[in-house]
Amino acid sequence: MPLDFVSTHIYPNDTALNVFGREEKIPQSEMVARAVRKVYSQVKASARPDLPIIWSEYNAGFDRVLDTPYVGPWLTNNIRQCSGGLVTEMSYWTFTDAFFEEEGVFKSPFSNGFGLIATGGIPKASFYAFKILRLLGDQQLALNHPSALATVRSADHSVVTAIWNYAPPNETGSTKTFDVQLKGAPQTRYARIHLVDEDHGSPLKEWEAMGSPSFPSWQQQAKLRLVGEQSLVEGLTVVQKDPTSLSLELKPNALVVVEYER
Repeated sequence: MPLDFVSTHIYPNDTALNVFGREEKIPQSEMVARAVRKVYSQVKASARPDLPIIWSEYNAGFDRVLDTPYVGPWLTNNIRQCSGGLVTEMSYWTFTDAFFEEEGVFKSPFSNGFGLIATGGIPKASFYAFKILRLLGDQQLALNHPSALATVRSADHSVVTAIWNYAPPNETGSTKTFDVQLKGAPQTRYARIHLVDEDHGSPLKEWEAMGSPSFPSWQQQAKLRLVGEQSLVEGLTVVQKDPTSLSLELKPNALVVVEYER
């Protein structure tokens, strides 16, 4: 049977011993990307160096972070590290908790399930992170920064950036200020900002304020869906003398996408 592609999967909680055959402490922010580069090198060194690499399963881990905004910065940083043709495609695991049976029936809508959508049809912060990341362009710009990604959209030649404040699991992190300058774009008239953090695009706080009900009523579920959608900062337009120079204050595990418009 002919070999058509290479497919594998990994999680950031996997150990270096299992993945690389040696004892090493690898941060969860780097594990998936390092495994991707390992497989990419193996394929390139093989007799079939042009085989597609399909990363069929991965996500942000198992440290009770999947219901939180943590996923956005982790995911975007992983995109930054895995870009440049290392893989043909990557599939985040998974879309919804509603049909995930591996650990049995969930006892709560927020049980650290793998899905972007909690039971009850409640989109998590991770869902909204994907929603704003879809705005990134299809061409990546060279940018040497561990917390930023810059792209250009071919359709309209606009620049779109992602900036994030990543805090590792079990660490509180701190608010950080990012000074962003877009150079060589004098015709830029305004910047459009999209934000996901613990207060924006996340229903988790509202659920906790309800008393963390294991089985929210239909009315509570509807409110949780509405809170996430309405609190999402989407399309906030910044009009100032120079929109190419921004100062962004981001809470721990906040993700912001900035569209620069002519």
